[in-house]
This record gives sequence, structure tokens and C-alpha cells, in this order.
Amino acid sequence: MSSVLRIASDLWRRLTPGRTLALGVAAALLVSVGVRVGRLAAQVPSTKPQAEWGKRMYREGILPSGEPIRATVQGDITLAGTQFKCASCHRWSGFGSSESAVFVPPVTGPLLYRASELRRADLFRKLFQEAQPPRMQARLRDPRLRPAYTDQTLAIALREGRDPAGHALDPLMPRYQLNDEDMGCLIEYLKTLSSTPAPGVTKAAIHFATVITEGVAADKRQALLEVMDAYFRLKNADTQR
Repeated sequence: MSSVLRIASDLWRRLTPGRTLALGVAAALLVSVGVRVGRLAAQVPSTKPQAEWGKRMYREGILPSGEPIRATVQGDITLAGTQFKCASCHRWSGFGSSESAVFVPPVTGPLLYRASELRRADLFRKLFQEAQPPRMQARLRDPRLRPAYTDQTLAIALREGRDPAGHALDPLMPRYQLNDEDMGCLIEYLKTLSSTPAPGVTKAAIHFATVITEGVAADKRQALLEVMDAYFRLKNADTQR
């Protein structure tokens, strides 16, 4: 089945009417564990040339000079940016991810430049309805709050691994060796992430699309769509409780 299906990266190309997922489901994925974002802090508008260079740095780990980004992890382990590029953990979207007990927070501009606030009601499901390893349980029970980032404090986080509240970031988060010009490019690109609504996303629903190649048998096509329908019905029902 995998040979005939891929998730469309451009959602606007072939939307499937009626197949929506309640926005509340996605919201849980976009907000740092049990944390709600506050008011948007002032920030300088993104500069396109800088953002374009920053995009390459974020996705490929390559500096504007063409050299790989240098960084250290776990205190003293030196890596090239191509080995530990930002998108590897934070994904191209900047929405972050989690694997085992490691939580990778989102790094989109609107979230970085807002202060975080504790919202314990959002922790109930993860604490009592989902199986979590001990390290993640501890993180959920004591989420770290911080003021909004500024360009200056974001540069400190990327170089030294400290957030605006002075908390040390995870040792696996690379400490990047960037000069001011290169740092500015990366920060400008982070500001562009999620700066505009994604195609197919409204305040009430998220539209998903699939691409099915030509020549797929009708019964296989129908089976695939039925599985997707069932999955979204289940997710929507759970969200609306």
C-alpha cells in the first residue's frame, strides 16, 4: 500500500472534501507540553535575503559561506551542522517532536516570541491517559516557563543553551558556533516558520489530502480512504468529548 500513497506536502493541491480533523487535536501538538503561549512580543519583521540563508542553515546545516555549521552537544562533543541540523529534530515545520523521553519543543517564530504560561488542565491526558516514561512524566509535572524570547536571548539560547529564564536547555540541543551575521540569518528564518496560516487550515478544521497514483485498483483505493475516514472519525470524536 505504501507504494501507492504519500502524504501531499502541498495540501492545497488535492484536498479531500469532508475529511477534517478538529483543530483541538493539532493544537495539542503545537503547544509545548502543558504550556500555553501568552501575548506576542514585539519583533523585527523578517528580512527575506537573511531568511533565505537561514533556511539553508536550518534545513541543511550549511552556512552562507558554504561551510558546515559547527556545534557541540553533551558539553564537549563537536559536530558538523550537517550531522545535527535543526530540521532533524525540530522538523521542517519547526513544530518539534518527541521520541521516547526526549521532548523537542517547537521553534516557530510566533511561539518563540511569546511568553509561556502554565495550563495544568492540558496536562491531564498526558499524565493520566497516556503511557509516559518516568523522565517525560517529570517534565510534564514541572514544565519550564519562560519570558518571550528576543533576538538577543534567542542568540544566547542557540550559542550557550540557556533560555530567557536562565534554564539550561537539554544537553542534546547543539550549542552552535555562529558569528553575529550568521546568527541573524538563522533567527530571521525562525521568524518565518508558521508566520502565516498553512493551506487547508481554518479556525474550525484541518483538511488532509492524499495522492493516489494512477493505475491503483478501485478496491484498494476505497480501502485506503475507508481507513483514513475511520481514523479521522475516531480522532474527531475523542477531541469533541
